Amino acid sequence: MLRKILGQYKYQNWLPVALPFLLFVLHSLLFRDWIIDDAGISFAYARNLAHGNGLVSQPGMNPVEGFSNFTWVLILSPFFLLKVFNPILTPKIISLVLVLGSFITVQKILASMTKHFNLGTFVVLILLALNSSFVIWTISGLENPLYVFLISLILWHIIKYSRGEINWVKSIITISILSALCALTRPDGIIYAAIFPFFLLIDLIQGKNKPKEALKSLWIYIGTFLLVFGSYLVFRFFYFGDILPNTYYAKSSGLFLYPRIWMMALQGLLISLGMSKYIIIGIFALLIYLVIQRRITRPYFVLSITILVALSIYFLLPPDWMGEFRFATPFFLLFYIFLFSTSDMVYENTKLKKYTGPMIFLLIFLISSISTASFIARSCDFAKSPTVPFSEVAEYFGYRFNEYATAMGIENGSILAPDLGGTLYYSHLKVYDLAGLTDKVIALNMGKNQSVFYDYIFDELKPTFIHTHGFWDRKSNFDADPRFRENYIAIIETKDSGIPTDMGTTMFSGDYVRIDAVRDNDALLTIQSELTKP
Repeated sequence: MLRKILGQYKYQNWLPVALPFLLFVLHSLLFRDWIIDDAGISFAYARNLAHGNGLVSQPGMNPVEGFSNFTWVLILSPFFLLKVFNPILTPKIISLVLVLGSFITVQKILASMTKHFNLGTFVVLILLALNSSFVIWTISGLENPLYVFLISLILWHIIKYSRGEINWVKSIITISILSALCALTRPDGIIYAAIFPFFLLIDLIQGKNKPKEALKSLWIYIGTFLLVFGSYLVFRFFYFGDILPNTYYAKSSGLFLYPRIWMMALQGLLISLGMSKYIIIGIFALLIYLVIQRRITRPYFVLSITILVALSIYFLLPPDWMGEFRFATPFFLLFYIFLFSTSDMVYENTKLKKYTGPMIFLLIFLISSISTASFIARSCDFAKSPTVPFSEVAEYFGYRFNEYATAMGIENGSILAPDLGGTLYYSHLKVYDLAGLTDKVIALNMGKNQSVFYDYIFDELKPTFIHTHGFWDRKSNFDADPRFRENYIAIIETKDSGIPTDMGTTMFSGDYVRIDAVRDNDALLTIQSELTKP
C-alpha cells in the first residue's frame, strides 16, 4: 500500500514543491502589508549605494556599517537603480523567489538521502509552509529568506560532495563561496563555514580520506573562503574604519552560555515547532535506534552537523525582542528534513515495515495536526499586532517630523530617534540614530559612558528634534543632563509607565524640539494644543 502511494509521486516531481509553495504564498498573505521596520535600514543603504552615495545611511553622512546583511543590501540595490523598488512589494517578491529556491533545494537534498524523496518533500515543505515563524520572518523584508536559501545550498552541495557526485575541486569551491556569502548575510552565518572542514576531519578519522587529499581539500576551501569573505573584511576596514560592523557595538550583549538560558531557548524551539515534547522525544528515540543499528549514512551525518550548527547559533544568540523565533529560521527547514529522513531511514532499515510504516505515518499526521492548530492561532495573532511595522515608523517618525519642521519653519533640521527604518527612508531631516546602529559614538557610549554620550548629543550633534519612548527613555535618560531641559521643549510628553512606581524615578517619553530652532512659535503652540486634546 505504501509503495503504491509513493509511486504516484514518481512522475510528478513538481507537485510536492508547487502545492506547499502555494500554501506558503497563501499563508504569507496574512502579512501582506507588513514589513519589519529594521528592514528599512537595508533599504536606505541599498538606495544610497544605487544612487552613487556609497554605503551610508543618508547622503553626506559618514560611512558607518549600520547593517549586518551585506549580500541582502547588494541584492536590493539594482531595484533602486532601475527605479522599480517598492518598500512593501519588492522585498516580498524577492523573498518568494528565494523561498521557492529553498523549497526546490529541499527536494534535491531529500533526493540525495531517500528513495521516497517526493513524499518527503511534500511533508517537509507543508510543515514549513504552515510554520508561523518560518513564514513571518521569510516574508518580513529582512535577509532571512536569503540566509535560509544559502544554508540549504551549502547542505545540498556538501551532501553531493560526500556522495562523490561532482568534480571535487568544483564542489569545494562552490561550498566555500556559498559559505562566504552566508557569513556576509548574517554575522552568525560564519559558523556554517565550519561544517565542511569538520566533515573532512571526520572523514579523515574514519579513514575515508587520505591526509594529503584532505589537506589539499581544506586549503582549497580556506583559500576560496578568504578570497571572498576576506576581501570584504579588507573593504570594511578601509571603508568603514573597523574590522567589525557597527551593529556589533550597538547590539552586542555577549554569548548566552548559561544552562537556564539554554533551557528557555529549548522551550522556545518546542513552541516554535508547534509540537509536544513527547513527539520530540519520539523522534530522537528513532535517531538512537539508527545509531545502535549503525545505519547513519554520510548525507545524514552532514545533515546532523548542519542542524547542530543551527541549534548552537540559536542557543548562543541573545533572546530576540522581535519575537516569533527569528534567529531559528534556518533550524525549521533543517529540522523538518531531519524529521522525515530519520523516519524514512527507520522504515527502510527495519524488518517490521508492516508495523513501522503506519506508526511513522501516524507520527507525521500527529505532528501536522498539532502544528496546524498552533500555527493558525499564532499567525492570526501576529497579523493583528505585528512587530514594529515599517509603515507605522514611516508615519510616526518620517512624515510626522517632516510636518513638524515645515509648520515651525525649520530648514536643514535633524532628528534623533531610535526607530530607524521608516525614518531613514522617508524623512527629509538629517537622521541621527539613538539605537546606535548607524552611529558609532552612540553605540559605544550610551548606557556605558553617559557623560561622553551627553556631550556628543548636546554639544556636537545638537539635533533639532529628539524622540524617545520605552526602553530608550531609560537607556538615554536625557533628564539626567540639565542641557536637555535647557535646550529643548516638549511638543508632546507622557510619563514612562514602564518605570515601577517604587523606584522613585520619573522618566518621560515624547517628541521634543530644540528651542532655538523654532521659527514659528505660534505653530508650535498650535501643534502642542492639537496633540494634547482629549
